[in-house]
Amino acid sequence: MLIHRFGIRTKLRSLKKHLPVPALAISDPEGGIRPFPALLPGERRLLLRVSRKIHPSDSMMAFGHAHYFGVGLTAARSVKEAADAVGLVPRRVLDFPCGYGRVLRYLMALYPNAHFVASDIEREAVDFCARGLKAEGVYSSENLSEVRLGEPFDLIWVGSLLTHFDEAKTREAVAFFGDNLAAGGLLVFTSHGEGAARRMRSKTLDYGVGEEGAARLLTSYADGGHGFEAYDFWPGYGISLTSPAWIRGLMSGWREVYFGDQACDNHHDVFGFVKS
Repeated sequence: MLIHRFGIRTKLRSLKKHLPVPALAISDPEGGIRPFPALLPGERRLLLRVSRKIHPSDSMMAFGHAHYFGVGLTAARSVKEAADAVGLVPRRVLDFPCGYGRVLRYLMALYPNAHFVASDIEREAVDFCARGLKAEGVYSSENLSEVRLGEPFDLIWVGSLLTHFDEAKTREAVAFFGDNLAAGGLLVFTSHGEGAARRMRSKTLDYGVGEEGAARLLTSYADGGHGFEAYDFWPGYGISLTSPAWIRGLMSGWREVYFGDQACDNHHDVFGFVKS
């Protein structure tokens, strides 16, 4: 089957003739399948440069290679669109949290002359990004004040982090990223917006907080534009919903340069803000 040809042992060049849409299918938690993202101009060449190395502990592979690489492509696409909007060709890039490099590998292919720092609280993941993908690895901490990332960055990518934070942690994280951005630097991050809220309302997904938790979260989101419900199994972390209006209020003083409604994986909203 074609999906297996997208595996880590097959060079991507062998897929060149197969890549036009809809070459691959991605499992959809709402049921059925959706096609691998339609390739934009230049993305075929980008795919040829993306590392195929996968760590055996990478849980993001749960839905298969097509989903894994499709999500990475849509995230990198948003980053590029945000960077292009301000004419940025980054020289120093942070992926936080990097995981096992699902998006990092795309960013490294997009900006081959940049210096990349990969940071996460999962040390095995950081080690893989350092050894396997050749980024600089920095171990993170649940206490962001303890994290030392070195010189400021002109691009920071934050995928699926604020989606798990309450309001206080979200504000703390934005301040942390601002402190680590150079003047005029670009912060690109994802959030759960109206698309995720619709999934909860329809009871398609409860995001691990159960029916009652989802109901409480939706009420808070409707009342103030931000809702959060903690996981039973992971104190301090959970699922958040944030409206674009709430995000823009949070980022007061920054300059918005990009917004993609469910742009990442047809699920997460993506924002790009420049540090004033």
